[in-house]
Amino acid sequence: MKAPSFEIAHGTTCGSDHLGEFGVPGISINQDASYCFQLDNVTIAVVSDGCSDRLESGVGATLLCRFFVAAVEANISMLKKHSLELFAKRVQDEIVTRIQSVCMVSASSGGKKAHSMTQVADDLFLCTLIGVVLTPELTVILAAGDGVWSVNNKPLQKLGPFPRNEPPYLGYLVRGNHLEQSELKVVATYPTPKVSAVWIGSDGCADLPPDFLSKMNSQRATFTNPEFLNRELRKLNSQSVTLSGASEKLKLIVTPTWTERMLPDDTTVILINKVPEPFEQPHRPIGQPLTNTTPVPKHPLPQDTQSEGWTFPALFRGTGSKKGSGEKGVDSYSKGESDDPENS
Repeated sequence: MKAPSFEIAHGTTCGSDHLGEFGVPGISINQDASYCFQLDNVTIAVVSDGCSDRLESGVGATLLCRFFVAAVEANISMLKKHSLELFAKRVQDEIVTRIQSVCMVSASSGGKKAHSMTQVADDLFLCTLIGVVLTPELTVILAAGDGVWSVNNKPLQKLGPFPRNEPPYLGYLVRGNHLEQSELKVVATYPTPKVSAVWIGSDGCADLPPDFLSKMNSQRATFTNPEFLNRELRKLNSQSVTLSGASEKLKLIVTPTWTERMLPDDTTVILINKVPEPFEQPHRPIGQPLTNTTPVPKHPLPQDTQSEGWTFPALFRGTGSKKGSGEKGVDSYSKGESDDPENS
């Protein structure tokens, strides 16, 4: 059986808590990151959300997404030979090793330690992570910390919230504390042939309108225009005012109507959609007549008849004059319903 192929769209917008009001500068820092990778029959996607208390966590989130994809690609063969828990542990260990390497290089300066590794880890790598791996046989969702996910257009599933709004970050593993809570865990698994769509995102997606992602997933522009999803997310966080009122001589009464922003936190989402297989015509060698591929009607058509030197199919008798003028016939047809992939 041919492995299904998938198309990907990812978008992000800065949360309103990071933006200023009209004309007033805000922080304007998006600390989310996302990354997608496709190789042969494997699709990997990941979203990371940096801690808002650390202004450099957006850098760590970007690195963490790259580390995740590299670790999954290096260990992808384990999905067939070993347990999912062992696969997640191997991916986690490789990510932590890369984090430690960055912290070690960043902590030293000219042979001297300018910062401790713990300080660098806290500045850069206090980030959550939620990722998905799609092989031809299996789809696996993994996470460390909060986030959202959905399969086959179902309502979003939320990870968290956590006490005191402190999710377990992978960066804690460098410090040696919160070990169990910070581990990369398998959240869900599905047979890939049964998967038609997968959504993953940061916890800011919990504030999206209920039907927003399903509408985005159903529009071709989402997957053909790389900026479409970004623009639609920014619209939700745009702030505008509509002026209305009436004038009485020189007196003008104006009533402003405010459009509030909907997404207080940074919001990042990745949409993965199964590409429908194109309809393939049966192969016909050159020179072979069409009779082998043309379906035979249940009832044979009437024989042709002669009229004033012209040949008219008997099928069109009575639809016009003998000279060929008249209304055109309409060939009716019936359209069958497609099977629901989820019911298969």
